[in-house]
Amino acid sequence: MTIPDDRLDPAPAPIGKLVDLAEAASNERNWSEAIARWTACFAHPEAHPAPRWHAALGNALLASGQANRAVDVFEPARVRHPKAPEIALGLARAYTRAERWDDAAGVWAACIAEFPDRVRSDWRVNYAECLGHLERWAEAEEQTTLVVDTEPVRVAIMALHARCAQQRGDWPAALERWDRCIAAADDARPIWLMDRATALQAVGRSAEATAAFNLIRDSGRATCNETRRAFVQAMTRARRGDELAQAFTEGFLKDAPPDPSDLTAARGLITCNRVDDARRLFARLLPELHNAQGLVRSLNIVALAHDADERPALYRRIADRAHEMLAAEPTDVAPLHRARVGAAFGTRDIGLIRTAVADAEADDPAAAAPAREILRRIETPDDPAHRRGKVFCIGLSKTGTTSLSRALGMLGYASAHWANPYTWELLGERDLLLFDALADTPITWQFRQLEESFPDARFIFTSRPLEDWRRSWRKHMIRDLGVADFDGFKAMIESPDRVRYGERYRRIHRDLYGRYDDPDSAFLGLGEEIRAHFSGARADKLLEFDVFAGDGFNKLCGFLRRPIPKDPFPWSNAAHEKPRVVYATAS
Repeated sequence: MTIPDDRLDPAPAPIGKLVDLAEAASNERNWSEAIARWTACFAHPEAHPAPRWHAALGNALLASGQANRAVDVFEPARVRHPKAPEIALGLARAYTRAERWDDAAGVWAACIAEFPDRVRSDWRVNYAECLGHLERWAEAEEQTTLVVDTEPVRVAIMALHARCAQQRGDWPAALERWDRCIAAADDARPIWLMDRATALQAVGRSAEATAAFNLIRDSGRATCNETRRAFVQAMTRARRGDELAQAFTEGFLKDAPPDPSDLTAARGLITCNRVDDARRLFARLLPELHNAQGLVRSLNIVALAHDADERPALYRRIADRAHEMLAAEPTDVAPLHRARVGAAFGTRDIGLIRTAVADAEADDPAAAAPAREILRRIETPDDPAHRRGKVFCIGLSKTGTTSLSRALGMLGYASAHWANPYTWELLGERDLLLFDALADTPITWQFRQLEESFPDARFIFTSRPLEDWRRSWRKHMIRDLGVADFDGFKAMIESPDRVRYGERYRRIHRDLYGRYDDPDSAFLGLGEEIRAHFSGARADKLLEFDVFAGDGFNKLCGFLRRPIPKDPFPWSNAAHEKPRVVYATAS
């Protein structure tokens, strides 16, 4: 940040003058100047920061696209000024811009509850949009209903209202709302038309649905990026993988130039269990990727759609592309470093990893610190310290493994959940030395071997009431894998061209589920096996943990002999989160 000369004087200007200058810069929307001047106000020896100072600095950061820095301003201000609406609103907007949907939803809800006389329709809409990202559609619909039924609203709000019904599976209501939304729009967005066509299909009006899709496809906007994305999203939501794949092989996208937004299509094909088609589409896209976020997202496609022996070469291409883009001195260096470092870890080329981490450190040492620690562990695989004090979280999906993994990160463990947070690959043998706490089914299926290989390790068995688990697991299968019953799930894991993450995923899930006739038997069978193994002399190595029954830091810290933190136990849902780095060296 460049600080004007008047702030470098040995005797700083009076605080009143600095505030006036900062407010003037904010009023003129000169955001870089406003950020610098408000920062100087906070640093002034006579400063007594008021809520409006925090709000002004945070809003300037938001306006300049620095959402994470805005969060860093608003979070402590919210603690100091809990009754200031401008701080609460600023924090809600910052979380939303940073795509921290859980946090954003919580603060929007607090704003609505704490400042009822100030509530505006856009608060409820923002809250509803966050809930939508979390797939909490019934709650989102409560908010959109309050707005739609009480005042004239923008058509975008009507569209969100329609999508809530659609995501709940109430297709007649969704179709009625899409008709109302599209009729009110001067120029309906393609995604709305696509969703209406999907609703027509769902209510059995197939001829009208086909005509609607064809009309969109044949319109003059059929190859524009918005229509392209709309088509992909509609096909993915409707699980129409055949039509999505066909669009790229012989349909209206066959001759369209590759576009980074088609990464969404590759991910959609995976969602529709068309992994082979996703792999072919990605091969077409990779040479055309010139977008920082696209490179980051491509790591996920490599991990999901490709076998282990294919990945290193693809990771190297991503790392090379990120390096080329960094050499051009772009503004978005953080995601480029994230893509390059993650891809370098995927190649397992120690020289490339060292170079990528060193370059990332040169730009932002603090952000690169976790990668540096990972590199240190890779460089010293025989260090016995890497094998001591492990915590393995074992339990089936939908038993609170995400919450537990986050809690362990808060306790100072190098924590990884489900996938390596750099490469997105399923947690494997190498990760056992790179992280101190590892969680979910890639760990669960090998708990016996882990207990033998890591004699001083502790194991935490996550569970919940059977009926609750069965209901949540089934929703997870429908939403993430597109299979509605246990037989469909078993058939999917036996099909190499349908299952994601390659052979390792199949092996894990065949072992945990494939031996059983129904999900209840798999759930109960795992519990019996774990309890039998950790009986007798091994009993003190195992903790049974149920976050749904209220288990939290008191029980966890007693088992691990760690001090209880002041922060509350985290509540998370893996269905709504991407793998993230939670890294601190365990003490």
